[in-house]
Amino acid sequence: MSCKHAVEAMTDAEEGALTGWRKLNYRFHMKHCPACNAHRRQLAATTDAMKLLGCEKPSDDARDRALAAFRKNKKAL
Repeated sequence: MSCKHAVEAMTDAEEGALTGWRKLNYRFHMKHCPACNAHRRQLAATTDAMKLLGCEKPSDDARDRALAAFRKNKKAL
């Protein structure tokens, strides 16, 4: 698994959505890649900081639309 693919899989990994070979490849990559581990720590720190801001949680509909748009853009890459 390349670093690009590992970064793309991080959110799925955090949500427990990785399965099969993708999950195995992700775990292997993360055990051996200090750059991706640093990126994961930065992502976690950003997520934690956003939680501290106390922002209003988006509606389920807004969340679903944003997630669908993200996935659509991800496929276009």
